[in-house]
Amino acid sequence: MKVALLGGLFNFCGAAIGNLRDKDMKNNLIYKGYRLSAIVRRQSAANASAFTATLMMVPHDSSIASSCGVPAFLKGGTVATPALAVDAAILHGRQLVDQMNRPTVR
Repeated sequence: MKVALLGGLFNFCGAAIGNLRDKDMKNNLIYKGYRLSAIVRRQSAANASAFTATLMMVPHDSSIASSCGVPAFLKGGTVATPALAVDAAILHGRQLVDQMNRPTVR
């Protein structure tokens, strides 16, 4: 599956195959049994590049994905590069997984 993104093409695993210079840029991570993927969007901004991302979480043993907004972007925030948007989304996903796996105290 290929998705047009930022002037190049990314395949589903996130490897750059288009005209992007950063061949090592990844938009996903496997973390504690969950595949965390960032969907990056370019936002219109006056004189600067502005990017946001949405988080997709898929449990390793399932094909059902859940989409989740990233707090840094929910109130209109943006970042200057797609890599920073990916980092924010993946960090948020790791925090969510850690909260789900936290033992409860009785």
